[in-house]
Amino acid sequence: MIVVVADAVRIALAAQFRTDAILTLDQRDFRAVRPLTAEHKAFRVLPFDL
Repeated sequence: MIVVVADAVRIALAAQFRTDAILTLDQRDFRAVRPLTAEHKAFRVLPFDL
């Protein structure tokens, strides 16, 4: 799995804002990566997880 820079920025911003919601159409990368905060177990990939 290769995480591109744009995906890494979204992961870092989600950790900064302490959220598990990611708005993207690229589900595959975010289903494989866990959030950096301990309070969330997986990302909610929006709009697919509404």
